[in-house]
Amino acid sequence: PHVLAAWRERSVSWWGRRVEARSGGSVLRGTVRGLDERGALLLDLEDGSRVAVVSGEVSELRLAEGG
Repeated sequence: PHVLAAWRERSVSWWGRRVEARSGGSVLRGTVRGLDERGALLLDLEDGSRVAVVSGEVSELRLAEGG
């Protein structure tokens, strides 16, 4: 629990941001909503579903210039 609380505190800057997560052969794009009890990253996807990403590489999506 202590480790999870510390991780949540350090990752607050990601909450509400649009990201791309690459995990295995999958690429997911969504909005970061938090961490679940296992420490998985919770993403709200464009189709309205919520997924938990346990491992992978995550990068912030940036708006194109002028858009």
